Amino acid sequence: MNAQNISIEQAKPYLEAFQKQFTIPESYHFHSVQKIEADHAPAFFFRYQKDENKGMNGEHFSFIISERDKQVLGFTNMDKRYANLNMPSKSETERIAKAFLKKLDGSLSVDLENLWIDRHDEQIFVDSDKRVTIAGMKYKCYRQSTDDYAWVIVGFDGTIVTFERNIKWNMDEQRRITEKWLHDNWLIDHSSISMGKSALVLIETQNEWMHTEGKLNKALVTDKGMMSKSIANIEKALTYARKNNMEVIHVGLRFEKGYPELANGKSGLRKAIPTAGTFPINEFGSQFYDTVKPIEGEFIVTGRVGASGFTGSNLDAYLRNNKIENIYLAGYATHVCVESTLRDGHERSYNTYVISDATSAFNQTQQDYFLSDIVHHFGEHLSTQEFINE
Repeated sequence: MNAQNISIEQAKPYLEAFQKQFTIPESYHFHSVQKIEADHAPAFFFRYQKDENKGMNGEHFSFIISERDKQVLGFTNMDKRYANLNMPSKSETERIAKAFLKKLDGSLSVDLENLWIDRHDEQIFVDSDKRVTIAGMKYKCYRQSTDDYAWVIVGFDGTIVTFERNIKWNMDEQRRITEKWLHDNWLIDHSSISMGKSALVLIETQNEWMHTEGKLNKALVTDKGMMSKSIANIEKALTYARKNNMEVIHVGLRFEKGYPELANGKSGLRKAIPTAGTFPINEFGSQFYDTVKPIEGEFIVTGRVGASGFTGSNLDAYLRNNKIENIYLAGYATHVCVESTLRDGHERSYNTYVISDATSAFNQTQQDYFLSDIVHHFGEHLSTQEFINE
C-alpha cells in the first residue's frame, strides 16, 4: 500500500472541489489526508471521524478524488444511524441511485448498465466494542465502454451511504483489482504489510493473577488498585486489537499434575510454583480470566515452562512464520514474566513494547523501578491510550 501523509493545506484545492458537490457531515472532524494511487493514477484520500467511535472500523466519512481532473472516485459514510434496517424498495433504490448519478456525472449515468439491486451490509464498532451493522440497498452497474463497475448504496432514509466508480474486476479470479481505500478492513490488512505486523501478547491473563480468588492475587499482589486498573486496561487494549484485526496471542502457564516440567527445582520459580501449587492444568487457577479469554482465531501458546513466554514454547515460531515484528506486552507480573518476555523478545530481534498500565507488579515500587530503570534497555513502554492511538 503506497500512501503518503500530507497536510490539509497541500490538499485544499481537492477538498474544495469535493465540497462543491457534497457536504461533509457536521459531526465529523478532519483526521487525515493522504496522497495515494487508485489503479496506478494519483489521487487524494481524505478521512473524517467523530470525536467518539473514532479509529479504524469506527464511524468515519471518507472520500477519494483524483489528482488529474478532480473527479470524485468515491465516498462512504460509515455512520451508526445507518444501522436502521428498514430498507427502501428496489424501485425506490433505482430511482434515487439514477438521480444521484445523473447529477454527479450525466455521461456516467447514461453509460451504466444496472446488474442487480440488493441489500449490502458492513460492520463498524461503536461504544468501544459494540458491533453495529451498517446497511443499505446496493445499486451495482457495469460500464462496457471502460470495462469497469460503479455502485451506489442507498440508506434507509434515501441518502447515499457509499458511492464508488471506475472499479476494475478480475473475472477469472472473481476479485476486485482496484484498491479498497474506503474500506477499513482492507486498510488494516495492507498497512500491516507495509509497516510490519504487530501483535498484542497477553501474558498470564489467568485466574491466578486476575481473579480475586486466585492464589497469586491473594498471596502476592498488595496493590489491589494497580491490579484493578491493569485489568480494565487489558480489556481496553484487547477490544482495540480485536476491532482493528491485530493479532492477539495468549501466553499462559499450565503444568501437569505433580509439576514434572519443573522437577527437582531447588530455587526460584522452579521451586516456588510447585510449592504454591499454582497454574495446575485444567483447574481454576490456570484458566484464562473470563473477560479476556481467547476467542476463535486467536493463538494460544503451548509448551511454555519458564518465566519468558518464549521458554520451551511455540511463540517464536508463530511470530516468525506469521511475519510479526512488533510485540506489545500486557499481563503479569510486570517485574517477573513480562520483563522476562521483554528481554527475550528483544534478544530475538523483535520490536518490543510494554503497555505499562496494562501490567501490574506486586506493588508500585516494583512497577516504578521496572519502568524507570529496566524497560529502556530492552524496548519501550507506552500507556493503553497511547497504544490505542498508535
